[in-house]
Amino acid sequence: MESRALSAGYIHIKSQDVSNGNLTNSKIQRLLRGAYAVSYSVGPCEFLYWALSEPPFGTAWGSRFFILTDRDMARIQVAMAVTIDGFLPDKDHTLAEWVRTSSNGFPRWRDACSYPLFPKYPLLDLICDKGHSDDAFTYYAEIMDKESTELCRGLFLYHMVDELILYLLPLTTSRGIHVMRHVSPGHWKLHGIRHYNNGVCRMIYRKA
Repeated sequence: MESRALSAGYIHIKSQDVSNGNLTNSKIQRLLRGAYAVSYSVGPCEFLYWALSEPPFGTAWGSRFFILTDRDMARIQVAMAVTIDGFLPDKDHTLAEWVRTSSNGFPRWRDACSYPLFPKYPLLDLICDKGHSDDAFTYYAEIMDKESTELCRGLFLYHMVDELILYLLPLTTSRGIHVMRHVSPGHWKLHGIRHYNNGVCRMIYRKA
C-alpha cells in the first residue's frame, strides 16, 4: 500500500460513490474486511481513505467528503446473557427474563447509552458515525436472539467492540445459539465484576 500523509489524524473519505451505488455490497465488505485486517498502527479509516480514493476501472468519484478522526471516538458497548458453556439462554428462562427486565440487567445500560444499535444496522455507516462522535458517546447493542447475534458477529468480525458486558448465568444447555463463538480473538481487561443473589455474575471487559 502506498503511504499517504494524513494531517492532524483526520481522514477524508470520498463517499458519494457509496450513496450513488458505485460500490457493490461485496466491494464494501471487502473494504471492511481489509480495514480491520490491517495492523493497529494503520487505522481502519486510514485504510478506507486509501481504498476509496483509488477509483477502480476509471469510475468517476463524487466530490463530497466525510471527515473522520481515529482519536477520541465513540465507544461501542455490547451486552449479552450467556450460559456457562457459551450459549444464549432460553428467552423464557427466569434468569434470562431477569437480565432483560431488572434494573441491574440490560435496562441499566440501555437507559445510559447515547444510541442503541439494532439488528442489520449498516456497519459501514457505524464506522463513519463512530468517527464523528467523541468518547463520551456510547453505542449499545443487546444480544439476545438470532438477529442480534448476527449484529454481534459483525461487530466482533471488524473489531469494533470496545466494551463487553457479560451476564453469566449458572446454567449449561449445549444447545441453541453458541454466541461466544462469534467473539473474535483479542486481549480484554476486566473492568468490573458483580455477583447477584440469583447466581448471575456480571463481568465488564474493556479492550486492552
